[in-house]
Amino acid sequence: MDSRAYQRVSQPNPRFMQTQQHTMQGHLGRPDPRYAPAQHNTMQGYVGQPNPTCMPTQHNTMQGYVGQPNPTYMPAQHNTMQGYVGQPNPTYMPAQHNAMQGYVGQPNPTYMPAQHNAMQGYVGQPNPTYMPAQHDAMQGYIGGPNPTYIPAQQNTMQGQVGQPNKYIEAMQNARQENWVPRGPQNPWHLNRFRPQKNEEQPDPWQKISSLKTQIQDCQDREKMTQEKYVAAEKKVSDLNKQVSDLHIESSNAAAKAQSHIEEIGEHLHWAACQETKNFLEQINELKDQLSEANIKLQQQDKSAAEVQLTMKDLQDRLEDRSMDTSLKAEVHKLKIELSRAQKACLLSKAKKDLEDKAAEHMEMQTALRCEIKELTAKLCSEETLTAQSHVKALEMEVQLQTAKLRTEQLKQETENKKVEAALTKAEQENSTLQKSLQEREQEWAQRQVTLETRLVELESGIQEAKLRTQQLEREAKENEKVKAALKKAEEEKAILQKTLLQKEEEWAQREAILESRLVDLESRMVAVFEQKLKKKKRNWLVRLFT
Repeated sequence: MDSRAYQRVSQPNPRFMQTQQHTMQGHLGRPDPRYAPAQHNTMQGYVGQPNPTCMPTQHNTMQGYVGQPNPTYMPAQHNTMQGYVGQPNPTYMPAQHNAMQGYVGQPNPTYMPAQHNAMQGYVGQPNPTYMPAQHDAMQGYIGGPNPTYIPAQQNTMQGQVGQPNKYIEAMQNARQENWVPRGPQNPWHLNRFRPQKNEEQPDPWQKISSLKTQIQDCQDREKMTQEKYVAAEKKVSDLNKQVSDLHIESSNAAAKAQSHIEEIGEHLHWAACQETKNFLEQINELKDQLSEANIKLQQQDKSAAEVQLTMKDLQDRLEDRSMDTSLKAEVHKLKIELSRAQKACLLSKAKKDLEDKAAEHMEMQTALRCEIKELTAKLCSEETLTAQSHVKALEMEVQLQTAKLRTEQLKQETENKKVEAALTKAEQENSTLQKSLQEREQEWAQRQVTLETRLVELESGIQEAKLRTQQLEREAKENEKVKAALKKAEEEKAILQKTLLQKEEEWAQREAILESRLVDLESRMVAVFEQKLKKKKRNWLVRLFT
């Protein structure tokens, strides 16, 4: 490598405009506070935090995309329009270039920076001969971001949301130093961006945001009170429903008690009817038994009359037989006497038996008659029985009516107690609700007063913000002019980069030519030294042999 190129890489180039400016002003190794974005942030009071009035973040905050990419901003909008959200867009230029060359997901050696590194032999590491890396090496920021480099400084000054600003201390130190007045040596200095010392302007946006948060808190509290009021109304409605339910339950209980009493009366009436039926059935059974006993007595009387008739028939027959012939009478006298004696004995026995049976039958008849008399004395007529049953039914009805009255009185007492308890609870809750409503009305009145005062403050803050926005619009126009100048400078830088690349290619060719010439010279020098040695040897031999 040429020594001149090495010197250019290792030493700062005073002819480079930006480094010359920093070295002249004495801001080596730290950002220049007179640079427009940093000065703009310090003037606005946004040190160490993103400036919402600066264009990209202001655009995001205006659109409501804080802390996230703005789809309406050009690169993100381009990706969202093409449908590549959260991934590289192959239609965007660098990715498209890689996709066209077939280098997807890896660096493209045919792309200009990578191609330049590959040509110079710096693959996978920064190329010190490339302009941004050379600039970093010149400033002494190798392996870290250069805060004096315009793109890096612009990115850090514009404020990437969600990342800390690494150059807060440098900016604070720069604010405390003395400022150099504008002159021909510092053409980039602008008086309109010059801050004033010990000047801290209030941020109207922060005030508006704090007031909005307070208003939201008040609205949330009002919503909570309204919800509590609705809950209290629901409780009152629930209590009214409970009271109505208690009335319905009491009416249902009274209806059930009446139905139960009616069922008991029907059951008692049925029991009385069954008792009367059973009593009548018993009387009928006793009558049947008496009729059966009379029939038995009549049959016994008939049997006794038949026995007497049989005895008379036997006597008549014996008399007829005695009138037979004398022969037979004589022959059978003894037999007749014997038979008579036997019959007399039998008759006497039969008479005795019949007399005993008759006595027993008479005793039975007397006993049955006594029983019939007792039963007839005990039994009454059907009219007396019906009268007794009516009396019993009336007594049962009186008892049922008294029971109904007692149950109704008890139910009324229980209902009255429940209603009184519910009314007392409802009155207590209504009193508490009225107190809470009065307190809430007072709180609402106070909050309305505070909100009115806050609205007045907000209106004043909004007016200040409008004035501020007008100033910011003017400053934005001036920034656009500065950006146009920066674009021109970037175009000049691109031209310089192209010229540097051409010169580096020429230097590489010259280095190759010089290396080939050095090889030729070395070979010629070796040949010359060999020829000299040969000549010396010849001269020595000549001296020896002469």
